[in-house]
Amino acid sequence: MMLETSRVRLVPLLEQDHDELAALEQQPRHLATYRQRGRVVSPAAFSERLWPNTPCQMAVRRPPPDGTLLGAVAAYDGNMRNGSAWIAVAISPDRTGTSDAGEALALFLEFVFNNWPVRVLYAQLPSYNESCFS
Repeated sequence: MMLETSRVRLVPLLEQDHDELAALEQQPRHLATYRQRGRVVSPAAFSERLWPNTPCQMAVRRPPPDGTLLGAVAAYDGNMRNGSAWIAVAISPDRTGTSDAGEALALFLEFVFNNWPVRVLYAQLPSYNESCFS
């Protein structure tokens, strides 16, 4: 299954993506509202904090040949006994007014529901991304 539209592509988050994602998430405008909750952490600590209790995380990129990192989507805190999990979407705020966040979320939801035994997903959305969905 290809996780791609004409505007976004979801690819597994790899170690070489960590620096780009850290640069996006640690901009002053975003720092207090997402994963680090106000903390500025070292590159090594950032990488370590990406994966605890997060079995699925994908980079959101432009399709080739561009390949620009736009953000990330993740599923975490899954409770397969209850059939529930949390998802998070963080897209660069400069993508406001585009369909990038909505397309990434739709692709990720399809992936999660097709591959995990979940029936309920709870979403977490940083405040700087609210306008990306309007």
